[in-house]
Amino acid sequence: MSDRSTSSRIDDVVCAVGYSKNALTVNFAGNFTDAQAPNLLLTDPSTGKPLFLDFKTQSYDIEAGDTRTFGTQQVVTFGGNVRQNNFTLSIAPNAQTGLNSAATRRTKS
Repeated sequence: MSDRSTSSRIDDVVCAVGYSKNALTVNFAGNFTDAQAPNLLLTDPSTGKPLFLDFKTQSYDIEAGDTRTFGTQQVVTFGGNVRQNNFTLSIAPNAQTGLNSAATRRTKS
């Protein structure tokens, strides 16, 4: 059996799928991590050994964008994305997960 203070384990899965037609693009990605590892920069004050970290993350991201032309000299590009991050951290059990979003717009004449 390995010593928990020096052994580590990381399971990581990444998946992505996308769709594109002309200037329209839609992409989805997911990243899932489950890990256990010692923090060699910080020790547990009660034991003096490296602080052991258990963490699980789930990240989901979807983005979409398109470009449209108006007339012969106007081009509008627009898009946006939404990302959801879920996580559990052994050293921060009350940490908040988060939803992030952004929108972009670009006009060229």
